This record gives sequence, structure tokens and C-alpha cells, in this order.
Amino acid sequence: MKNFQEARINEIIARTYNVKSFRLEVSPRNDFKAGQFLSVALGESPELKRYLSISSSPTEQGYIEFTKKITESQFSLTLNSLKPNDKVSIEYPFGNFVLRDTDRKIAFLSG
Repeated sequence: MKNFQEARINEIIARTYNVKSFRLEVSPRNDFKAGQFLSVALGESPELKRYLSISSSPTEQGYIEFTKKITESQFSLTLNSLKPNDKVSIEYPFGNFVLRDTDRKIAFLSG
């Protein structure tokens, strides 16, 4: 079941000079699995909507986070201008690229 809501930005975290994470306040219970993604809309225009990976863990409650490289696109420039307490429209979860329940511990490394 998809969760559509207007979410308040709690925190913006600069990861590098051109990569930022946006932490959004959501209901206390997160209804997504690792590997799923969300849609973020910053306005009515199709250029202001993107599908982005969720970069927070489903075990972290009360917020959902996505991380985006800031480019020269209209979406990135608008996103980069937002401040804490601003609101964005989100819908999640999307995607089936998730691990099934297992007792095995699995780690992934990427570069």
C-alpha cells in the first residue's frame, strides 16, 4: 500500500560539496523495506518530480531520508534551495528489489 503525504524537511545533511541528504518527518512507523524507493515532488511540473532511493534504514523510525547529487537540473536547483521546515510531497514505497526475510546476515559494499 502506497503512502502519499506532504512531509516536512527536518534536516539537510551535506555529504560532500555536491551531495545532500534530506531527512523528512513521517509517521512513527516506517512502511518500507531496504531497497525500495520513493517519489519526491517539489511542485506541479513534471520537471519537479523524481524517483529516488531511500537512504535511511527501515529500522530508523519517525523519518525517511533520500540522498541526491545536486546538479544543474531544475529539480536539483529547486531541491537545493529548500530549508528545514519546508514541505515536499512524497509517495512510497515503490520497488520489489528487496531481500526476503532470512536469518543470514548479509553485507553489500559498493563504490
